[in-house]
Amino acid sequence: MQIGEIKDFLKDEKIRVKKLYAAKHKQGFKTKENFVKWYINKVKRQNYKCFYCETSIFDINKLIDSQKLKTRKIGHGKRGTVLEIDKKINEKDYIPDNCVLSCYYCNNDKSYIFDSKDYKENFGKNRNKYFSKLLNRLKKNDSAKRIMPKGYIYRMDHDTGFAPNVKYGICTLSGCKRSTIELWAKRGHWVIGLGGNKTNKPNKIIYAMEVEKNLSYDQFKKKYSRKSKYLSKKDAGKNVLVSRKFYYFGNKAIDLPKSLTHLIINRQGCKGLTDKDIFKLKKIFKNKYNYGELEIPNNPRKCVKTKKCSKKTSVNSVC
Repeated sequence: MQIGEIKDFLKDEKIRVKKLYAAKHKQGFKTKENFVKWYINKVKRQNYKCFYCETSIFDINKLIDSQKLKTRKIGHGKRGTVLEIDKKINEKDYIPDNCVLSCYYCNNDKSYIFDSKDYKENFGKNRNKYFSKLLNRLKKNDSAKRIMPKGYIYRMDHDTGFAPNVKYGICTLSGCKRSTIELWAKRGHWVIGLGGNKTNKPNKIIYAMEVEKNLSYDQFKKKYSRKSKYLSKKDAGKNVLVSRKFYYFGNKAIDLPKSLTHLIINRQGCKGLTDKDIFKLKKIFKNKYNYGELEIPNNPRKCVKTKKCSKKTSVNSVC
């Protein structure tokens, strides 16, 4: 926790604890102000931890927020998110020397059955181990999420207008990176295609798309019946990436800035993009270009005239 966050926490606790002051506290604490002062000093001395399991209330709230722990609803809120006042010796009154701060889970479990020493030695340590196990699991999940890239960059062998396909106002990718990007990319992820040697634009950005949908082939055909005619099941991958937010530079591919030359990939496969990489790329695109098909492909497929063609088609068009 940052210093500012701890200050805010203590400020909120002062307000909350003030409302808790009741007749049972009068004998030991005399006034509401003394009661609040004792609580704040106590929570600091216990280092914001439960007296019994020695787990910090901040860690407990992490487990609650991630739904690893459940809270209990009560009339004025819920139990679990704050440290509660518990009597060490149940038969004595609420007086400063007889009170400690406990998490809800230990307090509820200890109840009036155990005294504080027995409970701390026999149950507190085990609860600490259990909470630590949950927290370690949570950290691993968080680490996995952090290292998962939010974008991908790959080298294009050629740029025929098939993958990506940018006709009809949308950019689609299917049948090119079947076992990687087309399976992994999700809504909000960026996909960047760099030119390979056959495109005559080596290491330049041929296109960039911010994925809006990752559909199965059948979903794509159903949702985009007209716009999907170019893609046969034989040529497609299992998935189709779809976006209206794209920049297709084609035969006017743009250079990578010097600060991003580490993204150049000289092999098959792909690289993950960091948040910093994506931020820099988005800034370049947004400041200089509009979304859409800005140029024609580098290696356009030559169109063969058939009986269905009503008029002669340009050699540079993509069928």
